[in-house]
Amino acid sequence: MIARRASLGTLAALTLTAGLAACGASLPGRRGAETPAWVLQPPQDTTDAYFGIGEGHDQAAARRAALKDIATRMKVVVSGRTTNVTSDFNGQVSRQSATAVTEEVERIEFRHHQIVKSEPSPAGMAVMVRVEKAQFRAETRERIQQLRQSLDVALAGLSDRTLLDQYAVLVRSRAGLQALAAHYELLGRDQLNADEAAHQTKVRGWLAEADAIVTRLVIVVAHTAPDAEVAQTVSAYLASQGIRLTRRAAEANATLGLSVQERRDELQGSRILRLTVAMTLSDSAGQVRASYNRVAAGSSMTGHDGARQVALRVLGEDMRKDGVLKVLGLPTQ
Repeated sequence: MIARRASLGTLAALTLTAGLAACGASLPGRRGAETPAWVLQPPQDTTDAYFGIGEGHDQAAARRAALKDIATRMKVVVSGRTTNVTSDFNGQVSRQSATAVTEEVERIEFRHHQIVKSEPSPAGMAVMVRVEKAQFRAETRERIQQLRQSLDVALAGLSDRTLLDQYAVLVRSRAGLQALAAHYELLGRDQLNADEAAHQTKVRGWLAEADAIVTRLVIVVAHTAPDAEVAQTVSAYLASQGIRLTRRAAEANATLGLSVQERRDELQGSRILRLTVAMTLSDSAGQVRASYNRVAAGSSMTGHDGARQVALRVLGEDMRKDGVLKVLGLPTQ
């Protein structure tokens, strides 16, 4: 009986080993799989289609890599075009915006594509995708129309608005302008009709204004001597956003007034300090554009001075999270 059990156990072990070997032979990325020839020598794009090659642990990952392959090649082409745009606008379109437009291209989604080849590879699976150029252009134009509708309304009559209003709308619209500029570049100049070409020029002009407006806004941070540390924290954040600061009210076209209330508490040996910062933004005519309170708290076992430094760090972190429009009290939508 013992011998029979041993032989049955041996048979089961051999069966399990054979089964695992068979499964291993069917798994993608198995040892010994060769790279398909079409991966090593990918096809060239044609007048009708883009082709992308990608590898991944499964077909879905390989498909994503293949689509990214197409987007990366497009990014290289668009990068050269945006460099020329920067030169055309005498450097007014900043390198930051030009880079943002290029990065937008890499995030493009190809909603319609076809897997034309799929084979095992050392990485798992290799996939070749095909994107029809006509379909891609149609999708790109559809997205352009969506972006145009919202941006044309938001930026209408821009030159007639106050400086603070211009600043707010351009900051809000900047990401959309970069996306729209990227989609125009994806179509290519030779594919644009007269209306699209004219609007592309307008978008480039708006981008140049969005880059320039931050240098036109000059703010004085008004405060009393006891509030100097809070003013320094706020000023450091505004400067990090490219806003010019001055100590002379005559040089400013906007004033950010600060008034700070401090509350001290103690709980179980920990010192707690709460800062309530009242902020008031006024334009060059002295008209109040925004007024609101911002609260930051800190605690320390060493004393209230240490708690104050923690509260100041919290204040800076909160401003970075909120963004410049919310910090200034300007509309974010």
